[in-house]
Amino acid sequence: MGIGCSNLTGHIVKLDLQSHDARDLVNVSDATSTNRSCLGGTLNPSLLNLTHLNYLDLSQNNFQGAAIPEFIGSLKHLRYLDLCSAFSFPEWLYLSKASTNWLHAVNMLLHYWSCIYPALNSKTSLSIFQFKMRSLESLDLSYNHLVGSTPPSMSSLTSLSYLNLSYNNLSGQIPSTNQFLTFTGPSRGDNVESEDNDGHDIFWFYVSVGLGFIVGFWAVCCTLVIKKSWRDAYFKFIDEMKGKLF
Repeated sequence: MGIGCSNLTGHIVKLDLQSHDARDLVNVSDATSTNRSCLGGTLNPSLLNLTHLNYLDLSQNNFQGAAIPEFIGSLKHLRYLDLCSAFSFPEWLYLSKASTNWLHAVNMLLHYWSCIYPALNSKTSLSIFQFKMRSLESLDLSYNHLVGSTPPSMSSLTSLSYLNLSYNNLSGQIPSTNQFLTFTGPSRGDNVESEDNDGHDIFWFYVSVGLGFIVGFWAVCCTLVIKKSWRDAYFKFIDEMKGKLF
């Protein structure tokens, strides 16, 4: 946590204000202690004065569900941005003023929402994201209650080397172009497809139970038909039980 400056120019290039204590907010009952543990209030536009800033981490703070300031998109040299569990997500976050290769890696904005802001658990469509960052290398949208199909615009992320869409309710397939063909594991895991697989598993479970019952029933019946001694013993047992019950 702190400020980093360029060794050549002295300009501030890194601002790491992550709150390492914010993850424990649910266990803190003293409001005063809570306020000390992380940042709050609103983000001041004076941040734009840091014109050489390329690393910004405000994650795990408590901005009380405030919308992410759109002026963040004007930080033209920004390469790394981590706002997870700090803000509310606006309908759009405009980054058009930033350079075309503005991010080197991203810890995406919705990450861990459900843990910090329970009121934000409503399902959000992945279509609200504009995928125009062609130099984006890492994209993590896991655990975010995203719904709908993966938009074709994702195929414009030609530099993407890591993709994690797991633990959402997404349908369909990720784009089958470029490097997307090589993604496995977390890029696809535990989405609606896995729910469909669970549905198939449940179906086949009941089928197997039904088949097991039928096979077992006819195995007993056939045994009683073939073996006279077993059949006599079975009916004798039934008669005895009937006598005891009635």
